[in-house]
Amino acid sequence: MMDLPVPDAAWGAVVALYSIIHLPAADHGAAVTELARTLAPGALLLLSFHVGDGVIHRDEMLGQQVQLDFHLPTSRHAIAICEEAGLTVQVNLERQPYLAVEAPTTRGYVLAQKLTQLSHS
Repeated sequence: MMDLPVPDAAWGAVVALYSIIHLPAADHGAAVTELARTLAPGALLLLSFHVGDGVIHRDEMLGQQVQLDFHLPTSRHAIAICEEAGLTVQVNLERQPYLAVEAPTTRGYVLAQKLTQLSHS
């Protein structure tokens, strides 16, 4: 997500489901900027994430020992990084988890559109 091997404006849409949570919060903006670079004018980015304000660390998952950190952004942060990447936010929503089958975190969704071609200077 930080250095995609595709030309500018190559894609008609990007769906990034729960992917930025695997990057440190300091890298979220750069990742979304890179995704925006790949979008054609008019294209959409759907960004989903577990909503939070910090890091959740896990030593065990699904019965296995792991060392995982999940970097949970606020919805405000997700909106800001999309706008900083030159995208126009169309939809922002949050939903509660389906506790029977999901981790107990609020889910966030931001749908943003690239209205114009970004210029690189």
